[in-house]
Amino acid sequence: MVCITVPQRADADLLEFCGSVTRVVREAYEEVRRADQRWRAEWEDIEFLVNPNGPFVDGGSAGDNGQTGRKLVMDYYGPRVPLGGGALSGKHFSHIDRIGAYAAREAAISAVASGASECLVRVCWAPNVPTPLDVTYQMTGQGRRTPAERFEHGAMVERYRAPLDYRRLAQGTHFATEAQWNDPEGA
Repeated sequence: MVCITVPQRADADLLEFCGSVTRVVREAYEEVRRADQRWRAEWEDIEFLVNPNGPFVDGGSAGDNGQTGRKLVMDYYGPRVPLGGGALSGKHFSHIDRIGAYAAREAAISAVASGASECLVRVCWAPNVPTPLDVTYQMTGQGRRTPAERFEHGAMVERYRAPLDYRRLAQGTHFATEAQWNDPEGA
């Protein structure tokens, strides 16, 4: 069992709390290392992120949950698509939830177009960190994998400069109908 001691002051600072979390996790890691020799990395060689985005101050329709308040599963295709986080609808086009979903879709379509019969692409970002922490492919058959650097936030923003005709979306078309990330040649 891990216990994190939170400063008792009402004005406890976020950095102080993050420092407490880091200290507890470091101590737990060192304990695991002593008990199991397979854990070889020194703590100093591990990148450990605790709330890299800072305090959560931008919620509501302008932030995480999107304009409609629907969750991502409503914007996608059902139970076979594993999702987390807020909605795509109503978010700024460059929000990582939205632009990352487009990039992952483009990569999966590219893999299928190049030989895979099925492909699921999972990409994991930490808040306020532009480079993905992990990109994994789960494929049936062989298909082309999109280079990881194409999932860097700046590269995605550059690649997907407002490709949609938003007037057509207002007429009831789905975001994927007109989008360039549905083109396997674009990936």
